[in-house]
Amino acid sequence: MKGLVIGLLVVVALGGAVGAFGIAGGGDRTPVYLTIAGIMIGVSAIVLLIAAAAASASSRPRIVRLTDAGGYQPAWSPDGRKIAFASDRDGNSEIYVMNADGSNVSRLTAAGGYLPAWSPDGRRIAYASGGGPDIYVMNADGSSVMRLTDAGGIEPAWSPDGQRITFTSDRDGNSDIYVMNADGSDVARLTDLDGWSSTPAWSPDGRRIAFSWVRDGGPGIYAVNADGSDITRLNDAGGYPAWSPDRRRIALAWGPGGPLGSPDIWVANADGSDNVRLTGDIDWDVAPAWSPDGRTIAFSRLARRVTRRPCSGTSTWWSTRRAAPRRSRPHARRARRGGGPPV
Repeated sequence: MKGLVIGLLVVVALGGAVGAFGIAGGGDRTPVYLTIAGIMIGVSAIVLLIAAAAASASSRPRIVRLTDAGGYQPAWSPDGRKIAFASDRDGNSEIYVMNADGSNVSRLTAAGGYLPAWSPDGRRIAYASGGGPDIYVMNADGSSVMRLTDAGGIEPAWSPDGQRITFTSDRDGNSDIYVMNADGSDVARLTDLDGWSSTPAWSPDGRRIAFSWVRDGGPGIYAVNADGSDITRLNDAGGYPAWSPDRRRIALAWGPGGPLGSPDIWVANADGSDNVRLTGDIDWDVAPAWSPDGRTIAFSRLARRVTRRPCSGTSTWWSTRRAAPRRSRPHARRARRGGGPPV
């Protein structure tokens, strides 16, 4: 499941099918490289977009790189002082934590981990690990690890009240969105859709869950009520949705043009309108995460180069070329309300 979902998320961010993809790496570890249609992607760094809340078509946020030894899948602590993230800097993908300025990095897990999510009270971190993989939870200092699922699960996301966790699983065949109590009990399936659903994200009021859905017509961002009702389309392209703390906007990753179109970080209104691109580079920018004050977005930057040769190791490539934000696709389109996605 891990390899399928990692590959899927890259497809979601690109905005459509990109052809054959492969993963360089082995065993249960998160891969160092993704190879998609001849493009080698090296997992590289956690990056910040400063003043993202004020971004527009005529102004762009400041970009600051936080990690030099690898990092991906950032998650802010509720007080905004720390960022949890995954990295394979010590050989295996593990969960780390650092100050919000990139200092004081410490390792939390020893048996593998990725896709961290901080609880609203700041006391615990949920994450994915193992061969299933499955969802685990630990104290914010790495102690008292507890397994929450035993039928597969990734991409945990806490409800704003800390009582429930939504996650992605293919336990019933397709990749769909599920929810459970924070102790792992009372698992319920929220979506039952053709194609692939993934990357769930709670709205700040706890009423809605945004997620990515890839089907024959391509990918898009949808939202569903917390009880699984009223699926609505928010955007007809993109992936990795992340609701802003004020619930007015959604950050996403999207890249047009197939495998040579690098996904960038965009921000749109919560109804899918007024899309603004915040980054533009040959590298792949994915997995946005808003800071609690709504002013900054952390994201994963994956360095890219075109290759036809297999690769290994942990070298990274970095480009300093930047493009100003611009309004463009993806176009917003609302689905019909009342029971399901548009046909």
